[in-house]
Amino acid sequence: MKIETRMFIYLVIVFAMITAHFYSNQWTLNTVNLFQQRQYTAHHKFVALVDIKTSVHKYMKEMGDVLYTDEAEKIKERFAIEVPMEQYRKAVYSGNLIPDNNQTDPDSKEVEIINEIQAILIIMERKLARIQEYNRAGNQYESEKLFTELSKTIFKNEFINLINRAIEDKRAEAEELKQRYAQVINKAYRFTVLTSLLASLLILTSTWLFLQDLRSSFKKVSSGVKTLIEGRFDQNITESGNNEFSNLAHDLNLLAKTIRTKIGDLNLINEEHLSAKEESEASRQAMSEFLANMSHEVRTPMNGIIGLTDLLLKMDIKEEKQLLYTQMVKDSADRLFRIINDILDFSKINARRLDLEVCNFSLRETISSALAPLNEQAKAKDLTITQHLDEQIPDNLIGDPLRLTQVLINLVNNAVKFTKHGGVEIFVEEANRVGKSRILHFEVRDTGIGVPVEIREKIFKAFTQAEPSFSRNYGGSGLGLAISSELTRLMGGRVWIESNPLPNHQGSSFHFTVRLEALADEFPTPTKRFSKTMPEPSFPKEIHILLADDEPINRILVNEILTAKGWLLTEVENGEQALETMQEKHFDLVLMDIEMPYLDGCEVTRRYRAIEAGDQHLPIIAITAHAIEGFDQKCLAAGMDGYISKPFDEEELLRLIITTLKQGHGKESTLERG
Repeated sequence: MKIETRMFIYLVIVFAMITAHFYSNQWTLNTVNLFQQRQYTAHHKFVALVDIKTSVHKYMKEMGDVLYTDEAEKIKERFAIEVPMEQYRKAVYSGNLIPDNNQTDPDSKEVEIINEIQAILIIMERKLARIQEYNRAGNQYESEKLFTELSKTIFKNEFINLINRAIEDKRAEAEELKQRYAQVINKAYRFTVLTSLLASLLILTSTWLFLQDLRSSFKKVSSGVKTLIEGRFDQNITESGNNEFSNLAHDLNLLAKTIRTKIGDLNLINEEHLSAKEESEASRQAMSEFLANMSHEVRTPMNGIIGLTDLLLKMDIKEEKQLLYTQMVKDSADRLFRIINDILDFSKINARRLDLEVCNFSLRETISSALAPLNEQAKAKDLTITQHLDEQIPDNLIGDPLRLTQVLINLVNNAVKFTKHGGVEIFVEEANRVGKSRILHFEVRDTGIGVPVEIREKIFKAFTQAEPSFSRNYGGSGLGLAISSELTRLMGGRVWIESNPLPNHQGSSFHFTVRLEALADEFPTPTKRFSKTMPEPSFPKEIHILLADDEPINRILVNEILTAKGWLLTEVENGEQALETMQEKHFDLVLMDIEMPYLDGCEVTRRYRAIEAGDQHLPIIAITAHAIEGFDQKCLAAGMDGYISKPFDEEELLRLIITTLKQGHGKESTLERG
């Protein structure tokens, strides 16, 4: 049942109760008024009869007093006025003395009394008229006789008795009506109270039932809404009846069903997205592993190409063409090596595996070391590279100098590459300071060809160059700026460009910022890490080195480098041979490849360290084509003392060997013995 219908029924019940109560009270009042009117009428009749009796006595007495006088006319006038015959008749037949307004005639008993009184009054009137005639005729005797008879008739016979009976009847009737009136009043009071209580009870009961029905329906809907709020969309609300609450419950059930459907769709979409994400991550991981493996596989032959080419260039080549071709091979190998490094860095950035190193370093030394090889390239093109470093910037900083150098070299290398005349300027200043952190602003400004406005943002995306013709004219993989953008982001900064249009040929201005921390000390305390920057070596003699490498080209290259210094070299091809040889013979140092058959270099090192005497320490340097971030720490954790990645040049390898031997591991170092 709908709420409007329930409200209508409830209001009808309340209206019926109020109407019934009103009419019951009205009936009670009418009944009380009726009995009150009857009591008043009976009392009025009683008073009228008493007045008739008193009037008759009064006038009979007056008549007796003047019976023997000559005042007949006076008696006649007084008798006509004072005898209440007409008053009595009116009292009996008057409408306001009738008990019920709907009744027009008195009952038979009253009519009989009225008729008797009228008959006696007529007789009395006639006799009085005759008495008056006798008086006027002077017949005193007849007048007295007739008066005596009249008095006897009135006072001793029917009239007085009739009046007395009527008076007694009216007195009894008035008394009875008084008692009945009191009873009616009492009953009317009880009836009014009872009907009021009954009406109130019915109204309260109807209200309670109506509210209970509403409360029950609302409770069901509220419980259903609570289940929806709690996310239990599989539970339906009970749909009972045909009202607004059942319609609302039905709508809520449809809503829950829709939500269940949507949640199912979302779960399916999420599963698809999760599956796609996992596939993407797996694909990205596979791509990163593939690129890393390819980098490893490419670095091994690149090591042979670059190393052997360096050896050729150091030979006395008299044929000019042979020297030219050899130098071209070296330049091509260096370019290929830079591309391989860019691809490896990009793969690590794409796989989110590129972590920054945190160590103390000298800002000015780092910048000078980075620009040293680029100065040679600039001189070859008759360009100048100048640097302007704000003297207020502290030299001792904490950060990743290798990645800072990589970004700076990328930008300066591009500036040199795309500039034909003029030069390159490098500006370094402090942009902001937050606590101990310093925001350094680098600017690389050149006088080259510039970059159009419409492609300035495009060049920071991977595999993108300003114009397709640039790749043909200037070379490059298109990864350098993308890698620089990610590296500056990781170092808490950003990179951007300011450039003039191509027709003006006024060059470009590349900017980047990095966040570094300043040290309170005057000089930085270097963190222990494998560095490619070594001091100039002083070469000892009579050094016995073990080389463990499964690649013949690498063994030939290392053999040529070391034997040229007069050092003794023993070669093995796999890890098992290396471990066995290290146990059988004494060596001053071991060059250990990582990827070898049977046992890899890290496992060989761990096993040897486990059986090595406590007072002896054999220096072991990792020599591998892996250039993945953190791989040097893996080698250090395995017990190695140094790390160098392929391809390497002769000076880099020799510096690392001398530095490792000078660390003085064991009781007596080889350098001290020599």
